[in-house]
Amino acid sequence: MPGLTIVPMIVLLAGALALLLLHRAAGPRNRSLPALLIIGGAFLVLLFLARDLPASANISRWRPFFESDLAYRVDGLAFLFAALMSLLGLATIAPGLGRSEYPEGSSYVALLSFLAMGLSFVFSANLITLCLSWIVLDLTFLWALAASDHGGSRATSLPRLGGTEGASPPRLGGAEGASPPRLGGTEGGRTMKMVPRVLNLTCLACLSLLAAALLLGQDGDSLSLRSGSISTPAVGLILLTALMRTGLYPLHFWIPIGVEASLPARSLLHLVPASAGLYLLARLSSWTNGGLPYGQALAIAGSSAFFIGALLAWAETNVRQTLPFVMLSQVGYAVTSLAIAKPTTMVVLPSLNLVLCLGLLFLSQDRSELGSLWPRAASGLAMASLAGVPLTLGFVGRWHLYHSLLTGGNLAFLVLSLLAEALLFAALLRMWSAISIRVFPAELAYQRSSMVAAALLAVPILILGLHPPVLRPLMKGVPLPTLMGLLRSTSIVQWVVFFLPLLGGYLLQRHRQRLFDPVAAFWLKVTATLRLEWLYSLLGQVVGGAARALRMAGKVSESRGYLGWIVVLGLLAFLFLWR
Repeated sequence: MPGLTIVPMIVLLAGALALLLLHRAAGPRNRSLPALLIIGGAFLVLLFLARDLPASANISRWRPFFESDLAYRVDGLAFLFAALMSLLGLATIAPGLGRSEYPEGSSYVALLSFLAMGLSFVFSANLITLCLSWIVLDLTFLWALAASDHGGSRATSLPRLGGTEGASPPRLGGAEGASPPRLGGTEGGRTMKMVPRVLNLTCLACLSLLAAALLLGQDGDSLSLRSGSISTPAVGLILLTALMRTGLYPLHFWIPIGVEASLPARSLLHLVPASAGLYLLARLSSWTNGGLPYGQALAIAGSSAFFIGALLAWAETNVRQTLPFVMLSQVGYAVTSLAIAKPTTMVVLPSLNLVLCLGLLFLSQDRSELGSLWPRAASGLAMASLAGVPLTLGFVGRWHLYHSLLTGGNLAFLVLSLLAEALLFAALLRMWSAISIRVFPAELAYQRSSMVAAALLAVPILILGLHPPVLRPLMKGVPLPTLMGLLRSTSIVQWVVFFLPLLGGYLLQRHRQRLFDPVAAFWLKVTATLRLEWLYSLLGQVVGGAARALRMAGKVSESRGYLGWIVVLGLLAFLFLWR
């Protein structure tokens, strides 16, 4: 039914408005149950919509640019990523049912709006609708970031995983050094410093989308995200936009790396934009019929990000700050799969694996110092899938990548990928060992709701790992072999390649003190350099200097306008007398 296309967003936005009014009328309460019901309603509408795909709907006949309607269209790929975002929302809200404390009322309102704009991004039928969805998604992202800032004091008052009470809080992607202020405390202005960064970088990416629309011409059909033909420069601009949205290193400055907030805020702020960017990459790979240009440059960028993200995750001393770097590494892995694995549409599998596994890892870190056995089980499954262990979703995507690397003779990319996986596995082992399994009776309600949330993400990992062809109705034209077929066709060399990083990661973690502690200052300098915060600060100083020069020129021209004419006359005199 075409009319149902916009209903999931309407449900989420109407629910956000209802929560806002309820908060104003009844005061602060634990709103986890209403928020969960709202997201569940949107998810049920999505499932009902899946019976009649593809479905399209015009949201406006107004054609502001290029004679293109503002429209949504839902096909199998769009449904898959929309359902993934909704499932992530359900899993991150559910643990709040068992909490005695609660976030600020505006936090859930902002997160529901943010999730609705994520669905709008995925459902966009053309570049113009995508641009508008991009803008509103960024605005709701900043709103959710600000709401987590105001409501983060409860989250930051909890003991920190793997550290002591007096340990300095993590930074927003900055270098090691003086301890930065906490988000949600009196020094929450740290978030405000991040706002110009988010606006500047994402605005440039949105301009890239508009430039692609200009290149594609005035025909509204050519702007469709499912068009049959597209020029190489337009592909490059849209590809750059997608990489910015995923946060591929070094385009990661807008990611709130050190945000201290509740579980829903931390998880959704990281994973919803990444899901949107990964969807755009998957859409681009199917849009170009597998003929994606810039393959070599994309492989270099993806492999480098894969390795650098893993190195930052392994060298990070604060366990709670490790997850964003794990995400950076996995985004690089997904981009590498897009560039190297065949067919290119197989990027969908690493994308799904990234979001589901990172969601589980966020769940296992949420107050896991008061946890039971389930956080270790959930994080263990996520680790196994990220490492590509058979019977998990990660094995399918990893099989295609390494099969392409081995058969294509890409030795350099193979070695870099193996090193990255060993570092990443060592970082994951350190996170896993930091999770306590003590049981506190007062937290049993929280444990039950958290186990349900973990099951929402764990079940798809296992189902898709055991039977990948379950995605065939949604990914038509993409070959999805069975698990038994993959196991039979796996050579001895591939098995060695699969399990070599696991052994290397175990040895790195076991001997971490020998490798890290004697040269800790060196590693801190390396990680500070790789985070590129210094580069962003340097660019900011250059831009600030240029802005000050322009302001001074403006002041001179406004207060002493005749000085400008003196300069002009002097220039003319110089030109006449120069010879």
